[in-house]
Amino acid sequence: MLPRLLVVGRQARSAAVATAPLSTHPPLLRIGKSRAQAEQVGPQVCQLTVDHDMMTRKFVNCLMYDGKKSTAQRVFDDMLTNIKIAELQRINSKKQQSIAGGKPEDEVAESTAVDPKLVLQTALDNVKPIIGCIPVRRGATVYQVPTALAPKRKTTLAIKWVIAAARSRKGKPMADRLMAEILDAYKGEGTAIKRKIELHKTAEANRVNSSLRY
Repeated sequence: MLPRLLVVGRQARSAAVATAPLSTHPPLLRIGKSRAQAEQVGPQVCQLTVDHDMMTRKFVNCLMYDGKKSTAQRVFDDMLTNIKIAELQRINSKKQQSIAGGKPEDEVAESTAVDPKLVLQTALDNVKPIIGCIPVRRGATVYQVPTALAPKRKTTLAIKWVIAAARSRKGKPMADRLMAEILDAYKGEGTAIKRKIELHKTAEANRVNSSLRY
């Protein structure tokens, strides 16, 4: 049997908890992997979605060479700056051509709020392959079997193709080469887009091997 003082202490603590006022502060939200949790925090705290932030870190890590992450981050920031400058110049040139053609300024008004990360995201979405090939051994023969790619694999291939295509360009700094390749991919052109088309053609040519996946 419990002592009388211990029983009285438990009853008093229970009564205090029951009569305590509820807190007026909103509950703290922890940013998780879901998009809904990131949006609940608000634009002042989390301007980018979690998926986009993960894509940025992935791009910097793939761009990193010989462990020099600070250099890769600087090149990435310069690339975003160059993309914004190039897009602003394109918009201003388009406005001037429309005005010279006789259209009033009100009809050719266009937003100059260029988001370079949105351009990067769109370019990577254009480069992402839908289907790929995996090697499957049957006896002494290795077959290329077409299969659907996971979302992470699509992003990885797109980033690697863009970086490889930018490194194949010569004569300019890496930030300028990345900008040129991303703007080409943004318009559906460039070496990275060609690699995506080649992979799709390979998967289409090996569609007879689809049954070997199981």
